[in-house]
Amino acid sequence: MITSTNPSFIANAYVANARAVPRRSAFAVAALLATALLATASAAHGAVATYASEAAWQSSVNAPRLIDFDDLVAGATVSNQYAGVTFAPFKNGVPVVVAEPNPFSGLNTLKAEDPKFNGAGGGVSVGFAPATGFGIWYNDAQFANNIVTVYDAANVVLTTFELIFPHPTEWQFVGFTSSSNNIARVDIAIPDEDRVTFDNVQLAAATVVPEPETFSLYGLAALAMFGLSRRVRGADDGAS
Repeated sequence: MITSTNPSFIANAYVANARAVPRRSAFAVAALLATALLATASAAHGAVATYASEAAWQSSVNAPRLIDFDDLVAGATVSNQYAGVTFAPFKNGVPVVVAEPNPFSGLNTLKAEDPKFNGAGGGVSVGFAPATGFGIWYNDAQFANNIVTVYDAANVVLTTFELIFPHPTEWQFVGFTSSSNNIARVDIAIPDEDRVTFDNVQLAAATVVPEPETFSLYGLAALAMFGLSRRVRGADDGAS
């Protein structure tokens, strides 16, 4: 069994055994080789990146959609007012629009604190169709354990991030991108003792462009299939 993720090693390992492979199996072995190489390319190309700069995040995605809550009435509970996006309570949190001007948006922001103060904490869960990027501004993170968890559509955790603290009066940005275009939900947990405010939720479903090393792996897979078929054919001809 080949366990290496090095593409050159994978190709050499398969081709080195080509003489023992009958002609009728050449294409099956070549297909397995191509699958292994392309799986390696996919794994290498599926990273999730975290950004603290909105400008850097926006430069890495394509035309992000902005949700700033300014079209809602203060006091409204946010749920499914925005097409394709669902805001839901997390723990005891209630996502509510608050009239609170800030330098990055208009008059409204979003709060999702725990009104019960029973130790469970609050927060908000934001769900949407699988996307390349998610970004959000936050303010008033004074304590630890304000945790952002990013999931794919299968509820697999892609990454986590703790909101930077203590910054009681400073707006900050955090954004995430996935080269697999698979960010589908973001949960933000807020402890009882904190009163974090959010604004300018941004979603980006950009076209993923393969990186140069991915193109190289595709080319290597094609060449390996061709070379393996020729070597197996030569081995069979010599044996006949």
